[in-house]
Amino acid sequence: MARLRPALAQMPDWHAPVPTTRRATAPAWSAVTLEARVRPLLDQQVRESLEPFVRAMRRRLERDRKRVHAYHDDLRSSSLKRLTALDPGEGDRAEADRRREKLRIEAIEREYRAKLDDLRHNYALRVTVEWVQALDLYVPVQRFDVLIRRRKGERLVRLDWHSLVKTSEPPLCEAGLGRDRIRLVCDDKLHLTEPAGQAPCSSCGKRFCRACFPAACPRCGRASGARATAVD
Repeated sequence: MARLRPALAQMPDWHAPVPTTRRATAPAWSAVTLEARVRPLLDQQVRESLEPFVRAMRRRLERDRKRVHAYHDDLRSSSLKRLTALDPGEGDRAEADRRREKLRIEAIEREYRAKLDDLRHNYALRVTVEWVQALDLYVPVQRFDVLIRRRKGERLVRLDWHSLVKTSEPPLCEAGLGRDRIRLVCDDKLHLTEPAGQAPCSSCGKRFCRACFPAACPRCGRASGARATAVD
């Protein structure tokens, strides 16, 4: 879409597709299927777009946290020195002086914790992505049928070449975001995944397909940590 958008913007005469064009395309996805496939990619793109801002905000938070810590640490250190220098006697006055300094130290520590809570509140960030509009685009492509063969079977997948921008769609990806073009094929059900979708289990070391077993490793039961998301 990043390459198609400028090319489409230069077209002066957009028009609705004719019935034969609609019939030549695959059936439209339902809203549930569309969101399930697009949401992981959208979340990743939003995170990447916000990363420079978040990184700068973390630097400011760390700077403010150090400043607050330095200020209250000086106050606490001064109060501890005064407490140490007080008369160690057991009289009422000496006890009252020690109690006053201890209360001052407790107050400084409470204020420090409160200031940290204020910083966390002030720097808290919540991002909400709302679905506003969807646009169906019918663009001319050259479609290639690719036959994948493995020991346990074969599978036909399709790759579309966009003549407008002279590039192809990323291949189908059934586990992971699939933002690059590298795909691995599992032996059992011929799922196409990104390399991480067939990586070894972090617990027992067994390689397994995250599209076949999206929840957990079939050997040890450890959560896979990868979502099975089909993207084409």
